[in-house]
Amino acid sequence: EHGAEAVAVQDFLAESGMGVQCTVEGQSVLVGNVRWLVQNTVTVSPSAEEHLRRMEAKACTSILVAVDGVLQAVVG
Repeated sequence: EHGAEAVAVQDFLAESGMGVQCTVEGQSVLVGNVRWLVQNTVTVSPSAEEHLRRMEAKACTSILVAVDGVLQAVVG
């Protein structure tokens, strides 16, 4: 609804406590915690790492999103 369009997801894999990976429209997508992204060779910038430390100090959980191996967003 609200203008969102469903897309086909392929090669979905969920790793308990870490995150998920899949292919969407030919692009590799990773969503999860920082350990998951780093384990999958995504570089996390110093500014993103600082943000994650600040959120962790507040007992907040952050979710990271990478597309084709490049960090795109930090949610939280």
